Parts: sequence; C-alpha cells; structure tokens
Amino acid sequence: MEVQRIQFEVPIDRLQELENLMKKAGIATKKELLNNALTLLEWVIGEKSRGHSIASVDETQKRFKELAMPIFSNIKRIEPAPTGP
Repeated sequence: MEVQRIQFEVPIDRLQELENLMKKAGIATKKELLNNALTLLEWVIGEKSRGHSIASVDETQKRFKELAMPIFSNIKRIEPAPTGP
C-alpha cells in the first residue's frame, strides 16, 4: 500500500481539544484518531445516504436527539433499487 504524508495547521486551542478527545477515548496517536474519525464519517455518510437519521438515544427517557451538522446537507440520498416485477 502506498502511503502519503499529510500536514496541516491547527490553532493551539483546537489541538488541545484533539488531545483531550484522544485521552478520553484512549487513543494513542493522531493517526489512530484520524482513522477512527474517518470510520465514523464513512458510516454517517452511508446511513444518511439511505435516508436514516443519526441520533443519540436516551433509552430510560424514551427520547432521542438527532445530530445536525452542516455537512449533512451535502450528502445525497441514494434511492433503493426497485424490487419485484
């Protein structure tokens, strides 16, 4: 597999937020953080493209809160293939 290095600038306060997230999740490297974030984003895009909602569920209160992010408006819905004759 070919590997390419990427590099970008992040404000110090944002870097501290990333490092705090890494500690909370037990993530050791920024590479691992990025891989996990990409996996989650791939799943979200797949679910949204099927017309599904992404939500946090409070099972004890029987309530949910849908996640809203600007990126969701860019995801195109894939219509299911017709079935039957």
